[in-house]
Amino acid sequence: MRKDGSTGKSLTTAQAAAGFASPADEFIEGQLDLNELLVKHPAATFFMRANGGTAMAGGIRLNDILVVDRSLKAGHRAIVVAVINGELALRRMIVKDDDRFLRSDENKATEVQLKEGAEVEIWGVVSAIVRDLT
Repeated sequence: MRKDGSTGKSLTTAQAAAGFASPADEFIEGQLDLNELLVKHPAATFFMRANGGTAMAGGIRLNDILVVDRSLKAGHRAIVVAVINGELALRRMIVKDDDRFLRSDENKATEVQLKEGAEVEIWGVVSAIVRDLT
């Protein structure tokens, strides 16, 4: 034994975690890529922010980021971005028999029938919404 009380033998060190392992550790996948998760057709998809200047559909709120896919066909109850009389609008597609209508969830009186000669163009179908919850 040495004067300092040690035996002269080297000590091995071990590392111990401070605290407990997180139950979520087994579910960590790494970084998420929103383009990979939300964009199915990259060449036909764009993002836009809901500005609230028009009655919105589907629970979309001011400043939500919309993922809009131009390659999807708008079916019954789909939320679409449309140009109505030269202005962008978010509307729900309603299909009744062979007729198609666009309407706001908030104001059903704004319903527009899609028929030949109507000044309406469907830009795309909203496929996802990204919302900041803070």
